[in-house]
Amino acid sequence: MQILKKVKVILIMMLISFMIFGFDSLVTVNASENISKDYSVASNNEKSDMQNQVPEESFTGLEKQSDGSWIYIQNGVFKENFSGLVKHTDGKYYYVKNGKVDFGKTGIVKHTNGNWHYVKKGIMQPKYSGLSKHTNKKYYYVKNGKVQFYKSGLVKHTNKKYYYIEAGVKKSNYNGIAKLGTKYYKVKKGKKVGRGKSAGKLTKKELKLAATTTARGIAACAKRYSPNKWKQVEYASQKVYKYCKKSKYTSKGSAYREAYGPFVKKQYTCAGSTRALGLVLDYLKVPWSHANENKWTHQWCKIKIGGKKGWADGMIGLSGKGKHAFI
Repeated sequence: MQILKKVKVILIMMLISFMIFGFDSLVTVNASENISKDYSVASNNEKSDMQNQVPEESFTGLEKQSDGSWIYIQNGVFKENFSGLVKHTDGKYYYVKNGKVDFGKTGIVKHTNGNWHYVKKGIMQPKYSGLSKHTNKKYYYVKNGKVQFYKSGLVKHTNKKYYYIEAGVKKSNYNGIAKLGTKYYKVKKGKKVGRGKSAGKLTKKELKLAATTTARGIAACAKRYSPNKWKQVEYASQKVYKYCKKSKYTSKGSAYREAYGPFVKKQYTCAGSTRALGLVLDYLKVPWSHANENKWTHQWCKIKIGGKKGWADGMIGLSGKGKHAFI
């Protein structure tokens, strides 16, 4: 009887609880645990999906189309006006023209940074060194996949022959003498011929020809450097200075006072550096005169550009407008 009474009391209490709080109060704990677990799982799955997905609007690179072509996408947008090189996920650089990879292109192409590179079937060739014919019918010298616009002299092509270039461009009509390694070779119609000679075995005529070749090369690079004449003179002065730095300062013999002194014989004084720079100025078509010529005092080039006087000093690698800044 007492047990029945206890059961009856419990049932009455449960009924009262149901009437006051409702049926949910009987399963509050268990229900709360299940919701928490379900939410946690859903939340983790959602985060995982978000991490694995790359929103289209953030994609930049090459994308393959259904027709097999590849196009350049930048921040999710097709760049139809883009032309240049693009690095793909395979580590290679591809040439894109008007937004589309040009697999039919072999030759030199311009990148967005202003540099020119050699591509074969649309892919940049970082190991290629040699000449490449451009659409303007000129041949350009490429080293390790990049056009060398500041290179003048003899360069090796893929056919193992050497050709003469100025500012990266092959000069098929040039005849003279150019340096390769430690020797000087004759150049006929832009191509190296015969056996080389050391500087010590060159005749005076050959020395002058070799100096002329060097001056031409510097002038060509100076023109490439800037269309501004003052900037060209500045460039030339620095180049002659570098030749002087690699030469011996001496007044013995006679080579030191000639243009071929610093350019070929590796000997110089201010007289030789002035004539060497003057030879470059001739090819830049900058009028000049020899300051203190044949005097035992400092010498340099007095120049005139656009009616304005200036100076250029190959011995110190500086130039400017007006009077010499250090005399």
